[in-house]
Amino acid sequence: MYFYRFALRLRRKCDKFIRSMSSAKFDGISHSKSQSSLLSNQNIEVESEDAGIPRLLVEACYALFLMIFLVERHHWLWLVLSLIVFRFFYSNLGQRCLKTLPRNLKDLYTSFRDKLMTKKAMKKNLPLHHYFLEHMTSKPNAECAVDIETGRTFTFVEFNKLANKYANFYRGRGYKKDDVVALFVENSPEFLAIWLGLSKLGVITAWINTNLKMEQLGCLIKVSKAKSIITSSRLLTNLETAINEGYLEDSLTIYLIDGNKNGHENLAELIKDESEPPMTLGLDFQSILCYIYTFGTTGNPKSVVIKHFLYYRKCVGCKQAFGINFKDRMYVTMPMCYFTAGIFGVGQMFACGATIVIRKKFSASNFWKDCVKYQCTASQYNGKIVRYLLAQKSCPEERMHKVWFMFGSGFCDDTWSEFVRRFGVKIIGEFYGLPKGYWYFKDGRGDIYRWRNENMSKTKVEKILQPIIETEDAKVYGVEVPEREGKAQMNGVALENDANVDEADLVNNPPTVYDKQELHSIVSQARSSNPKTQMVAVTKARELLSSDKIPSIDDLIEIGIVPILVQCLASPNASLQFEAVWALTNITAKTSEQTQAVVQAGAVPHFLKLLRSPDLKVREQAIWALGNIIGDGPHFRDYCIQLGIVEQLLKCAAPEISLNFLRNVTWVMTNLCRNKDPSLSRETITALLPALAVLIHREDTEILIDTVRALSYLTDGNNEHIQLVIDCGVVKNLVDLLGHSEVKVQTSALKAVGNIVTGTNEQTQLVLDNGALNQMEKFLLHPMEKINKEAAWFLSNITAGNKSQIQAVIDANLIPLVINLLDRGDLQTQKEAAWTISNVTVSGRVEHVFYMVDHHVIPPICNLLSIHDAQIAQVVLDGLNNILKKSGQRVIDICQQIEECGGLDKIEHLQNHENEEIYKLANEILDSFFSYSDDDNIVFSDYDDEIVRQNLLFSRQ
Repeated sequence: MYFYRFALRLRRKCDKFIRSMSSAKFDGISHSKSQSSLLSNQNIEVESEDAGIPRLLVEACYALFLMIFLVERHHWLWLVLSLIVFRFFYSNLGQRCLKTLPRNLKDLYTSFRDKLMTKKAMKKNLPLHHYFLEHMTSKPNAECAVDIETGRTFTFVEFNKLANKYANFYRGRGYKKDDVVALFVENSPEFLAIWLGLSKLGVITAWINTNLKMEQLGCLIKVSKAKSIITSSRLLTNLETAINEGYLEDSLTIYLIDGNKNGHENLAELIKDESEPPMTLGLDFQSILCYIYTFGTTGNPKSVVIKHFLYYRKCVGCKQAFGINFKDRMYVTMPMCYFTAGIFGVGQMFACGATIVIRKKFSASNFWKDCVKYQCTASQYNGKIVRYLLAQKSCPEERMHKVWFMFGSGFCDDTWSEFVRRFGVKIIGEFYGLPKGYWYFKDGRGDIYRWRNENMSKTKVEKILQPIIETEDAKVYGVEVPEREGKAQMNGVALENDANVDEADLVNNPPTVYDKQELHSIVSQARSSNPKTQMVAVTKARELLSSDKIPSIDDLIEIGIVPILVQCLASPNASLQFEAVWALTNITAKTSEQTQAVVQAGAVPHFLKLLRSPDLKVREQAIWALGNIIGDGPHFRDYCIQLGIVEQLLKCAAPEISLNFLRNVTWVMTNLCRNKDPSLSRETITALLPALAVLIHREDTEILIDTVRALSYLTDGNNEHIQLVIDCGVVKNLVDLLGHSEVKVQTSALKAVGNIVTGTNEQTQLVLDNGALNQMEKFLLHPMEKINKEAAWFLSNITAGNKSQIQAVIDANLIPLVINLLDRGDLQTQKEAAWTISNVTVSGRVEHVFYMVDHHVIPPICNLLSIHDAQIAQVVLDGLNNILKKSGQRVIDICQQIEECGGLDKIEHLQNHENEEIYKLANEILDSFFSYSDDDNIVFSDYDDEIVRQNLLFSRQ
């Protein structure tokens, strides 16, 4: 017994040492530059073969100590058995230790540095915000944060002032240390500034997942004991719903970060004082900073208490492990309420003064574009993000970026090597060392689910499983896996006693809530001559068609529901008509095949007839169904026109009509105008325009948006259609709407006037005469890239006109803003800006060209030659060639500018381009303006501003 107790104590000491080594390794972060094996289930313990020196050495030491003890105690039999075991398990110990030596030495060194920095910080005992203030003091005007959605940038000083405003506001409202404020906000600089500012007061922020609703949302806010909630206008609905359903107290104070809504105060209007708040007594490195929530093994999410020192240690550990420094720009696209983005990502601003680039929500199509545009060098990932990025079509930005490091969890064997090869990210940091098999979960119960990249508790899964047909009960639990610790996720379904279910079919074809027999019963009852029975059945069918759940619409179409619903449209019962037209509307809102089933059943004539129904609800639903059908494509659109829908719409657009109905009518008109393959006939356009000319004067925003969109569709065609729109007298209204307060109205109006200026010079001039250029500055400076692009496209059509129109653009001081977009816009905006500049070089006078040169157009337009886009390259080369041809005595200066900014090297590189037009243009520029002369002199000839200068020899410096 003594031997057994000694061995057990020794084993426990070895395990304790291993755990201390694990925690020392910067809280379970490992990194790798190459492909490694990866766990597929994080709840199962797996130790890889090359588990590394720490565990192997400790295990070996344990075995050796045990043998020495056995020799001293003369337990020879046990000694022999131990030697056999040691020989079997540790025969290749030396080889394995040498193999992992470099990696483990580096990890131990990193761990030592991390602990040393943490100890120093613990001695200082200062709260987290002091480390931010240190960076602010050392580089006050350096860029601290960038908000992609709004285009805002903050220096460290500016960001600290914003944080101070929130701190001073809450201090004025009586908030003190250890009070709690719930932070229910999407990714934004405000999210970071609020918790940073409140941390200066010692106020704890509870970071609430913005995807939560109802019971779970209410539970998290309740358990946090928050005195108030900060949220956005978009998320306010979720809070109000939780309050209305009784999950939250209605007395809770709610502040909004972006406007006034439903009587709640706007923080942006309340925060004023940007001075540094006084130091809070008792606030130190051990104080609580925030609560972060994660799903536990059962029930609702559980809170993780994050103290100032813990936040600091984790973000500094990440910095030390991977060598992140103040020059890095961290792209944050995962939710900031999570550990990965909220601590390891954003935390680099505190750890080393890195810049944080924030996107509200992950976008696979914009990921690499953002990284290129904002010069990001690091980012985060999870398994879903990795697969989304790999599923995207290849784009130039995915190899132009400067991202050298990404960290997170969820890489799989089948994606690792492909991701690194395709995107060229040098270092991948995987949390918990999953690729190496170092660290693993031993407490996983197996009842935490992952669905669409979100955690789900077992109770939530059980609620989903309960409605399955012939199910008596459903449970979620964990099941043990042989030779593994932890449990795998399992579903348990208890069937009713008389259930007849094929288990194999149950797995391969999950059951639906309604089987075919029940659906046939609904269809049969919908044919009933009993009005009540028919009404109940049609209502049930409508409810099924309104739901995203099973059964599918195709199942109901297959068993014949559509013809029955069409027959109900002719019923004298308005309630039955309403339910039937609603059900058919839901079908037409889906696929083209399903819409075709409704049309082929003869529903359209009935819908048109119902537009004259005395029941407003029936009319509104009928117009909605017609809008869905027309919007499906030009074939259905033309069919509806043949049946007389235009005449019916014009009658419905009367001034006395209800607002909601008029909105639907306008939306249907928009759908009529949308498709242009083929476009509407002249007769139809002529019939619709008078109504649109009246609707454009309405003040309702929704009507304005659809009206202007309809006009933009009509002008997106030939010059004849443009002239029809001009003749109806709406050009001035469209230009005036460029100044509307609603962005959607502005963008639709911008698109419409942009289409008009694609027409003749006379049509273009009419837009200019109405003052459109006066509105362009705000669009070129707008934070939304799409609006920048539309404004640049608008100006490119103006500069393609005559010289006086180009002069008008210059007089409006818009050229410098376009040049700025060449350098800072996204790819599509840069392309339109390049067209604007190139068109000036073609259609403009010499002084127009010199004006652009004097405003430094050469460097940014030359930079575009680095983009792997043949169209941009050709446009830029055309523009440069024209500038040089018109440069006269300034040619040397312009050539020097091209060379100094690296443009000459780019042009030389394009001599080998696969596109014939591009390499010809590149050769022409080099031969005409950058050729070496025999005597190394520059030869000039007389120049006239209307004669193209040829054969100018330029000697490179």
